[in-house]
Amino acid sequence: MQGTTRDIECCINSQYNSLVEVNRLILVGIVDTLILCGQQNLAIRGKEEETSNFMGLLDFQAKHNLVLKEHLQNGDPRTKYTSPKFKMN
Repeated sequence: MQGTTRDIECCINSQYNSLVEVNRLILVGIVDTLILCGQQNLAIRGKEEETSNFMGLLDFQAKHNLVLKEHLQNGDPRTKYTSPKFKMN
């Protein structure tokens, strides 16, 4: 029984670490794009969200970052971290 418990813990830990790595790749792509916009004095927001400098650069970066591309295309809209609206508590 002891070996089975360790196998389950190892599997759960491995899945968690994999999820953390995917989320890290997504956030690094988004934050790097924000930093680039700031360094180049580019407005992040445009008249429409789809045509903003930020989204254009993020789409460009997604061509080379498949994890980010998958996230932007199929991710939950509440966790894309690209909305111009945010809530301050």
